[in-house]
Amino acid sequence: MKIIAILLLATVISSCSSMSKNISLDGAIPEGKGIVMMNASCESKLVVIFALSTKTTTLFPEHNIRCGKVMGMDFTGVKFFDIEAGKYFLIGQYSGAKAVFAYEVEILPGKVNYLGSLEASDDLVTIKNRLYHKLNLSLTDNYEVDLKKVQEEYPEYPWNYEIVKAVPVEQYQIPK
Repeated sequence: MKIIAILLLATVISSCSSMSKNISLDGAIPEGKGIVMMNASCESKLVVIFALSTKTTTLFPEHNIRCGKVMGMDFTGVKFFDIEAGKYFLIGQYSGAKAVFAYEVEILPGKVNYLGSLEASDDLVTIKNRLYHKLNLSLTDNYEVDLKKVQEEYPEYPWNYEIVKAVPVEQYQIPK
């Protein structure tokens, strides 16, 4: 059992660092790729990771997005990374393989694709004298605020790429 717990912890830590690569902001976007801009914040202990994945049932989604506080380090905030163009699910999942929530998104090639501000938090609720965690999700279009944060982080960036808003409006109904 300890080995499984150690493997899961190592997976979470490594997945949280997989999106930390810096992208080149002074050249063309590589062919067949798009840039994703989004704000991810998971203050909820229920959500282990956010990810962009081609499917909603996967223990190791293709593109993990750092969020929350891992090992005491805060990884919330605006993200800016390149990814293969195509259709994805923006998912959040527990430590298990199944997504808790999903949004369908399409990453357009040669553009900055703004996916919005995704926040996951939880509240303790009492049902029949027992405490449960209730997951709260919000995906909002905070484009002006998020763009300003990215521009502050990358002050030398020429900002000549076309930015498209690709904020999904409703959750994908995950098959049971």
